Amino acid sequence: NSSKTKEQLSSAVTGCYASLLADPLVENLFLWGELRADMLGPGTAISTEETNVMNVNINSANKITDWSAVYKTINNCNTVLDFGPDVLKSDNTLTPEVLKSYMGEAHALRALMYFYLARSFGDVPLKLTSTTSDADNLQIPKSTQAQVFDQILADLKQAETEVVKTYGNKDLDKGRMTYYTVEAIHR
Repeated sequence: NSSKTKEQLSSAVTGCYASLLADPLVENLFLWGELRADMLGPGTAISTEETNVMNVNINSANKITDWSAVYKTINNCNTVLDFGPDVLKSDNTLTPEVLKSYMGEAHALRALMYFYLARSFGDVPLKLTSTTSDADNLQIPKSTQAQVFDQILADLKQAETEVVKTYGNKDLDKGRMTYYTVEAIHR
């Protein structure tokens, strides 16, 4: 599961971003906030799940409250963080600066995902290591919202020291974590 080359590591970081597009992650992140914020009203095509969220009747059977897509992104970030440093040993074309930037992107993305979870649901499981085997324990208890927020702040502070300010121009900066993105999330 670990990357051996800088190209594989780059692909792993790209995979962290790509997992943000997994269905239904984007829609659910929107719905978690807006359905309970009175920004959306019931229409003729409203689903039972949406009605339940609007009425604060939330349970694990509701597909809108499925956290699996968020935890997939978190696991992708954890994988980069766990195995990325090993690439320096196996690929001498990877520079410490590039590795540092990749680590910062993973820290920032993980912080953002935990922010959405903690803001929307309060206490959630805090998993800071990658799941790379069926033998890994996935039955971990929830951490308190305060513990999750502490980890978010720690990840963002770490990311601030790692990410680059720019990838060269505005087009290359779009959609990637930069120092300014991390600062915006931190504030």
